[in-house]
Amino acid sequence: ITDDTAMLVDAAIARLIARNQQMGDFIWWYFGSKWTMVRIAETHKMSERSAREIIRQGVAWLDGALGNFCEAA
Repeated sequence: ITDDTAMLVDAAIARLIARNQQMGDFIWWYFGSKWTMVRIAETHKMSERSAREIIRQGVAWLDGALGNFCEAA
């Protein structure tokens, strides 16, 4: 991806973290740090299913946030 796109993704993740700390952290750990969903769940004392749902919600939020930028381009 281009540097401009990477900056948009980074800014969107920062907005998500400001809006929902846990969701943003989970997205970062899963995609940025390559943690497994099991590791994220165990670290936060929750089921893997719960962690997976939070990550999916975060991906959907980012998709919506980045969709606006992609349409503008």
